[in-house]
Amino acid sequence: MTAMRFSAFLGLFSLFLTLLAPVTGFATPPAEKPSYTQIRLFSPATATGEAETVAVAVEVVMKEGWKIYWRTPGDSGLPPTFDWTGSTNVADHTVKWPAPHRFTIYDIDNIGYKHSVVFPIDITPQTTGAALDLHLKMDLLVCSDICVPETRTAHLSLPAGLSEASGDMPLYDAALKTLPVPAEGTIETGRAHV
Repeated sequence: MTAMRFSAFLGLFSLFLTLLAPVTGFATPPAEKPSYTQIRLFSPATATGEAETVAVAVEVVMKEGWKIYWRTPGDSGLPPTFDWTGSTNVADHTVKWPAPHRFTIYDIDNIGYKHSVVFPIDITPQTTGAALDLHLKMDLLVCSDICVPETRTAHLSLPAGLSEASGDMPLYDAALKTLPVPAEGTIETGRAHV
């Protein structure tokens, strides 16, 4: 009889530990998905001013060894997407793509960015001069030896009123200098005579 009681005790004790595990931390929690990028939405201005477009930018910082893609990624990859759903006073936007770098992953040529990149963006407000409340959802394909899709979000509110340079103006100006510029001069085209 003692052996049966001991066996029943062990069964009940095991059940008790199983039920107690989630409360006390004995169970292994699900692993948090690692992040390979961080984004920050900012403006070189302190307010919207009276211009037809408002300058903002997205800074993307990648972990060492990780890359994201350009608008035309090359043989593989996907470009970042910029979704402004939930924003107020936004009629349109234009992303300005900095000059990319060429890199090779497993003998596949790709075009994109490593370390960090700042995307200048022109926001066209629905109502010029009114405040902007920007909610950005950015989808990225981040690659090293493997590729991982990531979604990042950022928020920025710009009040209406007189616009002055913000503390981020130097970073924005530096980003503008990374934009590709058209070649100067003209290119002669025509038929060669043989």
